[in-house]
Amino acid sequence: MAKPQPVIVAEPELVLKKGQRFFLENVDLPKDKDGVPVPSFSSTEVAKMFFGKNSGWMQWRMRKSDDHPCGFFILDGEPMKFNFFNGQRRFSLYDVERMAHALAQGGHLPPGDLSKTIHLVRYCAQLHGIL
Repeated sequence: MAKPQPVIVAEPELVLKKGQRFFLENVDLPKDKDGVPVPSFSSTEVAKMFFGKNSGWMQWRMRKSDDHPCGFFILDGEPMKFNFFNGQRRFSLYDVERMAHALAQGGHLPPGDLSKTIHLVRYCAQLHGIL
């Protein structure tokens, strides 16, 4: 498998610091008393807020199939793993940022949509005092 290439962006606010690949790291995220990242989102919320899609779109991409034995969320050749809290799958901003890159790497998210999603992740992180 070819080495992943960095995302090329034109917007100054989307330029990563030297040596940085993603804007968010797990250590950046606050957690509530139960250890759930704050903010966190359901699959329906992620689909609607960050990708402009419905919950079925998200469920389809998480589902394993003959064509996609690990689902659509493959980042750098590795299937992504997501956390469950109190029996529910919850996604952090960290997860959403990587999900967008995974979809883009697989050719399932156009570059313009990747840029929009990363903007939304950054804005949300700023609103929550993470960035």
